[in-house]
Amino acid sequence: MYGIGTMGAIAAAAGAIVLLTAAPVARAQESDAEDTASAPVQALRLYRESQDEYRAGRFGHAADRLEEAYRIHPDPNLLYNLARAHEGEGNLEAAIAAYERFIAEADDVSDSAAIDRRIDTLRYQLAEREALTEEHDHAIVAARNAELRARRAEASDTSPLPWVFIGAGAATVVSGALLGAVALERHDAAATSQTDTATAHAEATALGNAAIVSLVAGAALLTLGTTWLLLDDPSPSSPAVRVTLSPGVLTLSGRL
Repeated sequence: MYGIGTMGAIAAAAGAIVLLTAAPVARAQESDAEDTASAPVQALRLYRESQDEYRAGRFGHAADRLEEAYRIHPDPNLLYNLARAHEGEGNLEAAIAAYERFIAEADDVSDSAAIDRRIDTLRYQLAEREALTEEHDHAIVAARNAELRARRAEASDTSPLPWVFIGAGAATVVSGALLGAVALERHDAAATSQTDTATAHAEATALGNAAIVSLVAGAALLTLGTTWLLLDDPSPSSPAVRVTLSPGVLTLSGRL
């Protein structure tokens, strides 16, 4: 059995423990209440900052402030201002979404018909912008394809004359070689023949001269055709040089 004095001391200690444990709980509840009460104040501060950003033309920053204000204090009226900010920065998709959220969350929207018309206008503008972007992309692709076709056409527009000269030059060189071989045979036959030696030598000399002329002409044609072919290369990196052939005249023209 405890005495009266002892029982009073225990009761006093128990009361002190209760008070000590209750004090932190009360302080925590007061802190939560202060945070809850400050949320509209913080949202109002962010809203006013968004107004300053909007008037300064910094629509993206205004939208960021309003998004944060709505996260802290989800007032539907902030969504209307958010839609205006997105519309100002040209983000039509985000503006349409914000307007639709405003109509869905607001209790009473007196000008809902006007907002619906605004949404329809923004959707039309968005579709028109996407169509213009698509047309622009198609125009770029068409221009590139046209440039490629022009380059291919230019590359395939090489004159066949160089190959004609090369072929004629090769044939003339072969003819000259054959005439030279015949001239040598006639010359050898004239040396061993006992009759009409002068005539055989004359024929051998004529054939030899024709062979020399053919060889020189063939070599000239080969050189002309090869040079023309090299200078008439249509690739963009090659010099813009062209060969023009007219009766008795060979002309080189262009720029390096």
